[in-house]
Amino acid sequence: MKTIEVVAAVIVRGAEVFATRRGYGGFKGWWEFPGGKIEAGECPQEALMREIHEELDAEIEVGRLLDTVEWDYPDFHLRMHCFLCKLESEAIHLKEHEEARWLTAGNLGSVKWLPADKGLIPQIQNILSTMKKTDNGEDMKWKILQSEYIIRRPWLTARRDTVELPDGRVNDEYYILEYPDWVNVIARTKDGRFVLIRQYRHGLRQTAYEVCAGCIDPEDASPEVAARRELMEETGYGGGTWKLLTVICGNPSTTNNLTYCFVAEGVEKIDAQHLEATEDITVHLLTKEELMRILLNDEIKQALMAAPLWKYLYLEDCPNNP
Repeated sequence: MKTIEVVAAVIVRGAEVFATRRGYGGFKGWWEFPGGKIEAGECPQEALMREIHEELDAEIEVGRLLDTVEWDYPDFHLRMHCFLCKLESEAIHLKEHEEARWLTAGNLGSVKWLPADKGLIPQIQNILSTMKKTDNGEDMKWKILQSEYIIRRPWLTARRDTVELPDGRVNDEYYILEYPDWVNVIARTKDGRFVLIRQYRHGLRQTAYEVCAGCIDPEDASPEVAARRELMEETGYGGGTWKLLTVICGNPSTTNNLTYCFVAEGVEKIDAQHLEATEDITVHLLTKEELMRILLNDEIKQALMAAPLWKYLYLEDCPNNP
């Protein structure tokens, strides 16, 4: 069986790929990636640029080799070198094909592909699914088509969203946990000790060290106001110089709230604790060395607290680093 060696252009634009429908031959009406035979004396890249100019009246930038497909048709063996490509201009004029489309990862399977080309589809879907749509000004934000609340309780609010991805795929079962925004405080006394607390956490069924933290209540004028209130209520400490260290999120994939992390330096004992009925909190003053030890021993389990502590310690030891 004779072997025919050809090239194909997988032309990508943002998160879309260009496909053409044949207008001739035994596979008329089937879809393919444009390209053609390698002529004598041509390298594959040269052949591909020539074929695209002849078929589409377009110029392309040939990128990396995506795959070489080997396929047995009834009368010949096909060896097809497939390259990722970009158009150098948007102008395309079909000279040999009946139709052309820009397809996304979600609708690549909506057309009837030539057998050899069909083998590339899983690879191309993966490429398109991971590419940002920055080339044509689009972003990666999902569109919410529908939302419904599954449970709405004071400490647990969960909703189910139906979302449409930028490539057109629809996920009708995406779950979000809603929480109010949180604050936490890295508090340090005038003599340089860190104000930490210990309390039981039923999720892990462990008692662990933490920094002071809590929810931003509707009546709090700002995150800093909430942070000052929480520190006073849980520890009795207040005053000092305050600054915002960082704003983070525990899990941006499934939670909707932010945590504002403050540093309060030079705090002092002002009042007794004012705990809620369900709270059982002890206060501990730790030196920097003691804090480092419990961090290195993973004794602070809450990542939203450990991360700001590590950042604070890094910035203190390396003040000139960004």
